[in-house]
Amino acid sequence: MIYSSLLYIYGFLPLSLLIFSAVPKKHREAVLLGLSGIFCASFGLYYLIFMAGYVLLNYTMCRITEFLKSKKSIAEVAVASTVIIDITVLFSFRVPYMSWFAGMIRAPGGFYAAGISLFTLSVIGTLVDVYKGNDKAEKNIIRYALYIMFFPRLLMGPVMRYSTFRKAMSHPQTGLAQTGKGLAVFGKGLAKKVLIADTLFMLYSDVTVSEWTKVPAVNVLLGISAYLFGIYFEMSGIADMGAGSAICFGFRFPECFRYPIFSKRINYYAMRWNTPVVMWFKRYISWPLTTSAGNVIARIALFLLTWALIGFWYKFDMSGIVAGIILGAAILIESRLRSRNTLKITGVVYTLIIAGICAFIFSQTSAHELFRNLGSLIGLDGLADSSSLYLLKEYTLILLAAAFFSTGIAQKLIGRASKLKFADKLFWFIPAAVVCVLVVCTAMIASGGSSEQLFIKL
Repeated sequence: MIYSSLLYIYGFLPLSLLIFSAVPKKHREAVLLGLSGIFCASFGLYYLIFMAGYVLLNYTMCRITEFLKSKKSIAEVAVASTVIIDITVLFSFRVPYMSWFAGMIRAPGGFYAAGISLFTLSVIGTLVDVYKGNDKAEKNIIRYALYIMFFPRLLMGPVMRYSTFRKAMSHPQTGLAQTGKGLAVFGKGLAKKVLIADTLFMLYSDVTVSEWTKVPAVNVLLGISAYLFGIYFEMSGIADMGAGSAICFGFRFPECFRYPIFSKRINYYAMRWNTPVVMWFKRYISWPLTTSAGNVIARIALFLLTWALIGFWYKFDMSGIVAGIILGAAILIESRLRSRNTLKITGVVYTLIIAGICAFIFSQTSAHELFRNLGSLIGLDGLADSSSLYLLKEYTLILLAAAFFSTGIAQKLIGRASKLKFADKLFWFIPAAVVCVLVVCTAMIASGGSSEQLFIKL
């Protein structure tokens, strides 16, 4: 069960809100954990068992690390061993050659721990904070389990420090107004995923999974565009649906995606794309390493290493590493050029080009495929053919819509409209828009059978 499934939209979410509202406030965290357990069980009973073991391991090691802080060497062993276990588990689900580990833990065939890339970062960050004394280990296992398993942030985060999560859970703001706001955010995310991302997935599939022996340059450009916009709308859509669900229960979490694609600088693009993940790598890897670096060359190498790790975290293969290094190098070059007051007007253009290059590399599954598609991109298979015309006819409108809604212009227009004199007359517009989105998305999900097409599994 994912957020864009009919079971979640019309069954699990409304029923969870009713149960949450009916119980006394002092029992609501336990109820949320129970609901999160049911959500995990929807992926299979084994997933629930896995999550229970994962929570228990990391909760115990956090408590042990805090208890052993006075004995630094022993605490270091506890932290290192836990991090190694967590990373090994993460690799076992993200890397094919680690499939032996799945067999060792008797995982069912095809089993995938949804969201593992995100909650692994969270638990490692929390463990390090406890070890350094920047945070205290949570004694309440229910609250710690919610930190990992809370269903609105299970699939797409955000990755956050435990101190941030504790503040959010300590002061929930509930009520009909909050529920309305949450449903509006959820509707926005649902439209991103079902109306845009799923359609772009079809375009990407038409370009990549085809029987054409030759792929014209126009087709490759359409595939790159579909991948870049598609992965953005998929990830930000799922994040918005999770954030909207959390708001319905009274909790506000940090924003993940802030309209990165048409940024004026590469650095802005990098920081606005899943900001909590980028900040995690900076906080726990980049900053500790660069502060101990002896010279400029070492700092540059460590900076590029950080971005290589970020790219690898998304894809767990060489294409992710290469795309990450290219993005990191582009940020370094831009910082030098910007210091000389150049590239003022062309920022959006070169940012889009670099983003497209990274998306092209990131989407490849092998070196052979990379060079083959690179040859097609430069026109070795021709500029266009009848298939190009078909794809342009079918998908130009959705690409234009994706480009428009990834700029944030629509959000700014809504913000300005809310300040106008007749803004109170627009009170019913947002609920009506949410209902329309639900109707259209429901029809599309029902006709397509599901909305589980994914560009990437995290």
